[in-house]
Amino acid sequence: SGEAPNPDSELYLKDAPPEDQSMTGNKEDFNWESYVEEFNSNSSATTASMKEINEDLPSFENALTKTTSLEEHLMWQLSMISLTDEEKKLGELILGNLSEDGYLNTTLEELATESNMELEDAEEILKMIQNFDPVGVASRSLKECLLLQAGFMKPRQPLVETIIENHLSELEKKNYSAIAKALNVPLEQVIGATRLILELEPKPGR
Repeated sequence: SGEAPNPDSELYLKDAPPEDQSMTGNKEDFNWESYVEEFNSNSSATTASMKEINEDLPSFENALTKTTSLEEHLMWQLSMISLTDEEKKLGELILGNLSEDGYLNTTLEELATESNMELEDAEEILKMIQNFDPVGVASRSLKECLLLQAGFMKPRQPLVETIIENHLSELEKKNYSAIAKALNVPLEQVIGATRLILELEPKPGR
């Protein structure tokens, strides 16, 4: 379909398999559920404690200090860049239209029109902002958000990027074997890549 899952989907699976997980038998039976279950606040399907989650996943809660808001943090970064009046206006409009999770709440077309900018030029300003700290802010989809972050991995992880780009729906369904078959890679590599995807931040605004 080519469409990225909504950030409210159950893609984010907590409890990655332990490091010593055998790769033989029941390879797809890991009890991985959303590690961002607040995206599905009506769901009661949680089996792992926060302690278990935190043992496997890095904490992003302190990414920003409590003394500054996300918008202020981003506006400061925007002010450090030499921009035309139109570009600055667009940048401010983008930052003023972010959800609490850090996603763009409106279409770039509307903001470009309001700023008297061509859409192609507006895309460049948006891409610049998406690479601000926190990386992935102002994304328009979960796929875009994760791909931006994956691009900063050192060393680069082509398998991670390919799974995000083309196989988020299979990942959401925990269909790891299908991903491995489609990409012609061992299941162990898919699981390893999924571990790395779990370390990305699906809600850059928090």
